[in-house]
Amino acid sequence: MMQLLNLVHAFVTSRLDHCCSVLVGLPLTLTARLDRVLRSAARLIGDVPKYSSISGYVRDTLHWLPIRQRIFYRVDVLVWHCLLGNAPVYLQELCRPASTLVGRQVLRSSSGGKLLVPRVNTLTMQRRASSVVAPSV
Repeated sequence: MMQLLNLVHAFVTSRLDHCCSVLVGLPLTLTARLDRVLRSAARLIGDVPKYSSISGYVRDTLHWLPIRQRIFYRVDVLVWHCLLGNAPVYLQELCRPASTLVGRQVLRSSSGGKLLVPRVNTLTMQRRASSVVAPSV
């Protein structure tokens, strides 16, 4: 089982996690496909029958998150690295705290640890940009 787990991690979960911040804002139909891939990999590892429930095994034994939660987790980790100063400078500039602006130090929002989110139009592509998604998440 351990060898199978290593193979699934090498060929399936690593591909799902690589650059998954690009997948933010995808429709549920597309993320459901990726969830199906993840559940199929878990069935293969755990030798779970086709029509039995897999969610408990994925959550309790494998400790895997569903795809949408994995995506948001990766974005959160990226923002955390930006705030710590471990990320590249161009990413750190996208995640600026609200307390760094002149005149915002006295506002309640400055003590809450909120980040600046730039204004966007209603275009979907603009709402999916990292400069908007990272501080929002």
